Amino acid sequence: MALVKWALHDGISDAIGHELAALGHTVVPFGFDQPVPEADTVLTFAPHGRLLPNIQQLGRWPAARRPRLVHWSFEGFPDPRLPWPLIAGLGGARAWLDAQRDSRSAWRRALALSPPAAWVNGRLFRFRYVGDTLHAWRRGWLSVFADVSEVYTAIYRRHGVPAHFVPWGTSPLWHADLGLERDIPALWMGQRRNARRSRLLDEVRAQLGRRGVQMFMADGVERPFIFGEERTRLLNRAKITLNLKTRWYNSGFAFRFHTVAGNRSLVVSEPFRTHVSRYQAGVHYAVAPPEQLAETILYYLDHESERRALAENAYQLATTELSLGNSVRQLMQLAAQAGQP
Repeated sequence: MALVKWALHDGISDAIGHELAALGHTVVPFGFDQPVPEADTVLTFAPHGRLLPNIQQLGRWPAARRPRLVHWSFEGFPDPRLPWPLIAGLGGARAWLDAQRDSRSAWRRALALSPPAAWVNGRLFRFRYVGDTLHAWRRGWLSVFADVSEVYTAIYRRHGVPAHFVPWGTSPLWHADLGLERDIPALWMGQRRNARRSRLLDEVRAQLGRRGVQMFMADGVERPFIFGEERTRLLNRAKITLNLKTRWYNSGFAFRFHTVAGNRSLVVSEPFRTHVSRYQAGVHYAVAPPEQLAETILYYLDHESERRALAENAYQLATTELSLGNSVRQLMQLAAQAGQP
């Protein structure tokens, strides 16, 4: 089993690899910018970088020795209100332009690295993800395509791509019961990303501050981002962790939820589009409009039994039914059903 790594220290790849090993697979990690190793199955995910070079490598292999390619998509998607012909057309053009960076033709490589093509290659990533997927599927190189979003899976299937919904899950590497005092009333972790989210974060923090509640900030500015054991310790101390969306249609809540829920911190979120119907507001997390987020956080700080009940519901869901182990097992079952490479 060859498993892509998008960085030298890729926590997501490590977590997926941990589950593959638990299922009895021999895992061979490879860098996204390295040759794909010999394997029965190649598993890629996200992507957090350029996926097309990996796909093209496999496409050049003789069919008799080409491994199964399983791609688990959980990066962004273009605005789903756009018509599919526009998404698919622009996605195909974006993928084609990206492919020229690796062309055997010197003038095509020069084209891709020169303005304005270079400017485009640094943008429109969501369209490129769609274009890469369609490129691989149409050429028969993609054995299994799965997405963490029910919404995006349905869009692909509606337009003829046999996508499978495989939710993101909770990794046992990312949670523990450390028995620490929950002395952090509210936690923010992650990038601010855009002006709207940054403004809303500052507003919620200021409103809490006026009520004597300090929010712990790990935003890469005030404090460094948190990962690994440090993140687990802080989540064991945090009563509440705030979630704010970047776009109305994003599917990123799942990654925040599964990191937080395993550590029994309650997620308080603004409303977002439901991509996984199994998560239920008021059962597994709390939701409030932006102008009421601070009041909602204060409510659950004052009502400890309700906060603990929601956090426990989330913990049970995220560590049993929606565990990362179950999701990886589902992916491997789909791979087996796809037949021999």
